[in-house]
Amino acid sequence: MGTDIHWINEVKIGGKWHVYSQPRLSRDYEFFGFLAGVRCPERQYFKVRGLPEDVSDLAKIIFEAQGLHTPTYLNLDEIKAVEKWLGHHREITWDFEARYIGYCFGGEWVEESLPDGIEDARFIIGFDS
Repeated sequence: MGTDIHWINEVKIGGKWHVYSQPRLSRDYEFFGFLAGVRCPERQYFKVRGLPEDVSDLAKIIFEAQGLHTPTYLNLDEIKAVEKWLGHHREITWDFEARYIGYCFGGEWVEESLPDGIEDARFIIGFDS
């Protein structure tokens, strides 16, 4: 039995965070290591921070119900760093959202491209064993 990643996209609307989607990612221990030091700690780039203090109720319920460990999250600037890393380290093969991290809304992931009414966005990540 291996480790899988659980990924929640949250968006901020009216000052409150909401779950937007839960893309399914393939098992990739090198990428898990890059994100949180899971299964490939020598690749870790981001510090594990736990769930955000203002996490949505639904995201919190998902983490608790599924018993996920090593929770962390990425803000927009960090998402851009992930895109850059992926672009330099592998051909992206995941089939979620519009195929690429950062393309959840059909365009490049920059604050200017967020749809009207969406103030911010982030990725929340956890793992099972």
